[in-house]
Amino acid sequence: MSDKMTHAPVYYVIAQVRHNPVLSLSSYAAEIQERMRKAGFPDYQPGKKFIFNLMMMQPTDGTAQPQSPATEIERHVFKSMDGTRGFIVEQDSFSFHTTEYDVFATFSKDFFTGLEIVHKALALDFSERLGIRYLDAVVPVP
Repeated sequence: MSDKMTHAPVYYVIAQVRHNPVLSLSSYAAEIQERMRKAGFPDYQPGKKFIFNLMMMQPTDGTAQPQSPATEIERHVFKSMDGTRGFIVEQDSFSFHTTEYDVFATFSKDFFTGLEIVHKALALDFSERLGIRYLDAVVPVP
């Protein structure tokens, strides 16, 4: 099924592959950025995100629970000039997202193009999960 619907409800799609951690990601950023730029994703934005876990546990001995510090994660974002398609490269994941979904064949071609660029630079050893999520907006036609 590769025909595009006339009034397709899909307005955002994201696909992600989780892979082996690459803690030295920043040393590969320039190589990845150059290849992404040539592939049509010249808008580069380095950044960081913070992850923390909240655990609600009652201490049994009256002592204070240790605080869980935030973990800082390096990320690199590569977007098309119009900002409708882009890749997010992190130490343990690679994502492709778009607000201009056409058909799966087009989407998967872009996804695998970006994944190939990252794999050539990082030489990924394994992947442990692949996921895709579609967000739809169903608007009744009057």
